[in-house]
Amino acid sequence: MPQTHIGNTVVRKLSGVLASSDESSPEFRGYFYQEPLLRDHLRDRDHVLYEAERDVVPSSDAVDLDGSWRVDRVVYPGADLPTGELNRSTGHWNPADQWEIFEVECGEIVLLVRMPGPDKPVELIHCGQGHVVVLEPGAWHLTYVPGESATVCNAYFTPSQQPSHPGGEREDKYFTRPTVRYGLRRGDDGEGYVVFRDGTDPERPPLLRSTAKPRQEALPGMPSLVSLFGDERDANAVGMFERYCTGAGQRG
Repeated sequence: MPQTHIGNTVVRKLSGVLASSDESSPEFRGYFYQEPLLRDHLRDRDHVLYEAERDVVPSSDAVDLDGSWRVDRVVYPGADLPTGELNRSTGHWNPADQWEIFEVECGEIVLLVRMPGPDKPVELIHCGQGHVVVLEPGAWHLTYVPGESATVCNAYFTPSQQPSHPGGEREDKYFTRPTVRYGLRRGDDGEGYVVFRDGTDPERPPLLRSTAKPRQEALPGMPSLVSLFGDERDANAVGMFERYCTGAGQRG
């Protein structure tokens, strides 16, 4: 996917996301609010969706799993898209062998999630500072920023037989499966946000709303992701973390 690298930081711009989306089959393309109007706005300007610092701590081997963990930090500006859609990530299905955990370090986000498998609902998970969400392998997720800028750390697992591509991303993540055609836009009064979705999509799963849990409630006894996998890495803590994720399949 087109992106700008500044050292170990990836700058993701809207024009690059749309260009990559255009190369995919129609049902796999990204879903944006009032996309024709959005493209018109982009003729003489661009929009930074986020900046991602890759590998904020060195990649480390898993304890009970066969593979390694990597940790990124993503900063989302709070500026809405020109159409009023909330600022957002790209949105994608995680690979079927990849666990991913999000921790909000600053600000707030709303995760739009759909777990793998038939007849699963779309979940809107509100996450404040210090909240944690654990995503099972194969989940769809899209991050929205309802207020000021937000900073999010995410730890993700890469099996030993599936090495990461340069920059920590895998080509099977983006625009390879049908897009979940839901999103969030600013309310008509300029306050709050409302859900939009494709009224022509024959599959309209139900929508559930929830609030993520603080880290000490979602992952009892666990330090922050940066501490867990960083210089203070403790194999026992990492093993406990992995067993929590894979054994319970729970999310914050």
